[in-house]
Amino acid sequence: MNPSSDLEITIAAIRIAHRQRCFAMTQRIRSELALLAFIRTHLGWSRDKDDAENKKISDRAKAILAGKDKGEDTLQFSGVIQASEMAKAPFEKIEDDCVKDIQALAVQLPTWASFGEPIVGFGAASLGSIIGEAGDLSVYANPAKLWKRMGLAVMGDVRQGGLPKGAPAELWIEHGYSRQRRSRMWLIGDAIIKRNGNEGPYRSLYLARKQYEIDRNPEIKPIVAHRRAQRYLEKRLLRNLWRAWRDCHGAANDEKTGEVSRPHPLHIEETVQARTSNPPQHKKRRLPGVRDRSHDRTLLEKPRSGNRAGQGKIPERYRAVADSTQSITRKKRSQSESIIPKMEERKSRQSSRRNKNLEN
Repeated sequence: MNPSSDLEITIAAIRIAHRQRCFAMTQRIRSELALLAFIRTHLGWSRDKDDAENKKISDRAKAILAGKDKGEDTLQFSGVIQASEMAKAPFEKIEDDCVKDIQALAVQLPTWASFGEPIVGFGAASLGSIIGEAGDLSVYANPAKLWKRMGLAVMGDVRQGGLPKGAPAELWIEHGYSRQRRSRMWLIGDAIIKRNGNEGPYRSLYLARKQYEIDRNPEIKPIVAHRRAQRYLEKRLLRNLWRAWRDCHGAANDEKTGEVSRPHPLHIEETVQARTSNPPQHKKRRLPGVRDRSHDRTLLEKPRSGNRAGQGKIPERYRAVADSTQSITRKKRSQSESIIPKMEERKSRQSSRRNKNLEN
């Protein structure tokens, strides 16, 4: 089996495990929320009461679920809590097993050794989560398309998903915003900020961007500056991951398509020197020390030997579905490739008709 086929099967297996994990997680959360709503309702929570009183009731319901409140009136909920815990246990087992499978599959990707492993706070599960949501990163023509997939794009002057209430459905469709995908990316960025260390490149990037936002607007709220800086970090992470993916997998894709891959600018010394010696005439305002190419060089190490896709073992429960998914993907790709010549032919016919009408 060729490496590109192994890579496609690995990606398909990651996406299958990721979907199963998300389903089990959703079922677990649904069970927990339903139980919490049941307990707080019996404790007297009501929409007619004020927010302060309802908050006290909700806090006590959470304490009962956590086992911290063991008053006499809580014994009536013991049977319901025990039954809910038993019903939730299988989904927790599925979720844990899927996380282990995703980690085992993600480390088989060459991008893990060359990009993900050196980053403190970015685990194999984080890489698997991105691949599970976005799929093969080589199908994205540029990082901006990957940003939109993960809910980080800017549409016009509005951030993706930041449309006001009452916005028309056409705008929401154009934005293509998914709260689930944005939530997964937010968790990845939050983990990197907390675990990357003050001297880590991504933590330093976050702190520099946060200070930039404060200097630009001294009246900005700290939480707004934090969110903007985290969003900036997440976009930089996805951009570097997209570039590392092209470095590792671009050659295999080019052998299949016959196209010449664009070399990675961060791994070519001549390109970096040319950009430094001949800067563009019209420079955009940049944050000093953050958008420097030498800074990105520390985030992307040279690919290591080993850990190639397909060397690890793919669980049998994923392989059959992954093979079928791979065949469906190839079929859709061939169908789209056959549609392109027809569309071009139709456009040429339409242009010829316009020309004839103009001549007449």
